[in-house]
Amino acid sequence: MTTTTTTAGTMLFEMGTVMSYTDSFEHQKDSAELRELLNDSLGDHRAQEIVFKNFSDAIKWTEDDVKIHLDEVFQWTEPEITYFLSKHFPMLRERPNKKRDLALAVEHIHHQRLKENHFELSINQLPPPEAADKYGTIMVHAKESGWQTVPINQVEDFINLYNCSVWTYTPDQPAG
Repeated sequence: MTTTTTTAGTMLFEMGTVMSYTDSFEHQKDSAELRELLNDSLGDHRAQEIVFKNFSDAIKWTEDDVKIHLDEVFQWTEPEITYFLSKHFPMLRERPNKKRDLALAVEHIHHQRLKENHFELSINQLPPPEAADKYGTIMVHAKESGWQTVPINQVEDFINLYNCSVWTYTPDQPAG
């Protein structure tokens, strides 16, 4: 028994033999759909739909992963695999990986939020009254004492007494 590890997972098969898969109705349906990709007249939208359905976006597919998948699972010939790779593999390579992209998006939003919602604070740059929450407070920051929630009408005192130099909106209380 030989073990082959790909980014798609680990597959066990005997040298010289094809892996066996249960020939379920779903497998037959997937096989027929994938074979549609060998038709030059298939529209781009339908091709993308088939490719994305049959190649999970939970992993980043390599060319070798795709070759093994089409060969071992669907018994495609070398010319069919070559055709697929030349015509349809680029959309797999360029498709975003949801988990990686979600992490990048969250990081970007976090940095944007910090950058956008921290405002310089001074006697000449006071927060507008509408910046206060429903309790009439905002948050101010001083190097010595950190963040404090203060009434917006007392901000000047905190600037003078505690050297507060940054303000932000008071976050909403969690539900519950």
